[in-house]
Amino acid sequence: AVQLGDLQVTVGRLIEVWGAADLLTMLDVTNPRDLREPGTTELDDIRLPVLGTKLTWSRGRHGLELLVIHEHDVGYRPAPLSDYSPLQALISGDPIAANLIAGKTLRYRVNRERFSLENQSFLVRWNWNGPSIDLSVMGGSLLDRQGVFALDPDIGVGDDVWNIDLLSPRYVLVGHSGAW
Repeated sequence: AVQLGDLQVTVGRLIEVWGAADLLTMLDVTNPRDLREPGTTELDDIRLPVLGTKLTWSRGRHGLELLVIHEHDVGYRPAPLSDYSPLQALISGDPIAANLIAGKTLRYRVNRERFSLENQSFLVRWNWNGPSIDLSVMGGSLLDRQGVFALDPDIGVGDDVWNIDLLSPRYVLVGHSGAW
């Protein structure tokens, strides 16, 4: 990090918490997470660092931040058929699906490169810190880190290994957070 008057430039592997909340963190989307054992670890401990650049301007009670995340990382998730996997819960309730995948190896496959220009995410946030109240308005264009499941179209019923693609579509985020 380098401070240049009211401007600070930070480059490196960052953990940035934007829009944090106690229970539901809809706007805390800047970092991937380690979701292998959900509910057993504090939220602050499951955020994973990503390569990013952040410009921060602050003067008085106002602040403006620009964040570019250069690295697309979906984080860690439980294996598709492990105890903590949401996919396991879906399949176990369907006897046809359970019989279809019996004896198969399922594995996730990320559909995007980790480092490329089109896989970067861009965010901006304005902050105001007043007496007994903090307000933020944020927006950005980023890739979905949770991923959308899609079966490999070339999978055959007789194949021993099935790849589940994790698609990461781009979306636009607009939000507000505050604390009183």
